[in-house]
Amino acid sequence: MSEAVFRAPRRRAVAHETYGAPLPVPRSSAEAASRAESVYRADMVNHQVLVRDPDHIQLLYGQEGETGQEGETGHHGVVRQLPFSTTDVLQLTLEEAFFLVYALGCLSVHHNQKPLSISEVWRMFRCIQPGFDSSYAAYQHYRSRAWVPKTGAKYGAHF
Repeated sequence: MSEAVFRAPRRRAVAHETYGAPLPVPRSSAEAASRAESVYRADMVNHQVLVRDPDHIQLLYGQEGETGQEGETGHHGVVRQLPFSTTDVLQLTLEEAFFLVYALGCLSVHHNQKPLSISEVWRMFRCIQPGFDSSYAAYQHYRSRAWVPKTGAKYGAHF
């Protein structure tokens, strides 16, 4: 009978990627000055939070981290391409939207052409989604650790 030979596991190559800021807010006063608007607009339509302005879509979606694919140049010279055309609509989860409204103050949610206050957004989201309190707490916990949590049928899990 021969003895089993145990080998050290092979180490994977380390990928060195440069990412932009994980949050869609300016990192410096120069960057803030270069942006025409510091608050993005979203609309509540049929219990969904939709960003329709192509520039806002580009800035909000593009800040979640560059993919390294061919496309337009992102921060630090990294090339990225959005997985949709900027004429589409960006749908935010309620957790994403509330984080941008409350924690970062960079999103204004409108309902029937009227901007909603933070309390109105909170109450509306709690009515739309049972358990929103706890799901937002989990989302905020992960974002505070610089993660970008994803959820829904596409990802098959809650965060």
